[in-house]
Amino acid sequence: AADWPWGKKHGVDVSYTVTNIPKGASASFHVANSQKYCKQHSTYGDNDCLFPWDDTSDVTIKTALGFDMDDTYKIQGKVKVDYLLHLNFECPVCGENCTVTVPKIDYDVILTLPPCPIDGDDFTYTLENYLPDPAFVPPVVTSGEFSILDPNDKEIASAEIKINVAH
Repeated sequence: AADWPWGKKHGVDVSYTVTNIPKGASASFHVANSQKYCKQHSTYGDNDCLFPWDDTSDVTIKTALGFDMDDTYKIQGKVKVDYLLHLNFECPVCGENCTVTVPKIDYDVILTLPPCPIDGDDFTYTLENYLPDPAFVPPVVTSGEFSILDPNDKEIASAEIKINVAH
């Protein structure tokens, strides 16, 4: 359990590890008021962040991969919820929103995608006040591997993410 300025650990705790990125490329994860929410700050940005339920913060993802991407590129997710429920999905990296259905409970999560094309030299995407209503999210531990795939399904970049939801 972490010591946070507001006391008890409640909210959404997010940490990640970048596992693959093209040579010469960059990627970072920035949190508004990161000194308040995040314990680590590195080349890849803010990490080990706890967002309390009664507060909001914007999260910005910045990349410079060196090539543009359109809707033939995909994001692939392999997610485990409480180590029991497995959710695998693929969506285009940009364009129309993507609906991912959580198995067993038939709950749809709509991923809002940025417009195409994605600028390979300077891409910025901000999630504004992105925390869900805590009434709809049970306490869970979620871990996942996320990859960007090229049009031939070859992995370009990847990261592992862990999310712990506490009430």
